Amino acid sequence: MSWIDDVADEREQVVSWMQREREEGRQEERRNSLSMMQTFIRRAVLHRFGPLSPEHELALAEASSERLAHWVELLFTVPTAEALFEAPPDKRDA
Repeated sequence: MSWIDDVADEREQVVSWMQREREEGRQEERRNSLSMMQTFIRRAVLHRFGPLSPEHELALAEASSERLAHWVELLFTVPTAEALFEAPPDKRDA
């Protein structure tokens, strides 16, 4: 194997490593974004309606980013926490 082959192999390894790191960074950003939305919703619900029920905590923990965004949109117009968490999914949630 020549030094050119060695360099090509190392380049492939570096590119592969960079792609993995980039993807891990994206996943971390998504987790942080979800966590921030969950925290915002939890605090807003607590402020408006009082503590979340265990069912609502579970729904909040399991919600997709689309569902969380829908709840953020509804948060200040619903009359109760139940109305928020039981609101029909937005067509974007599908």
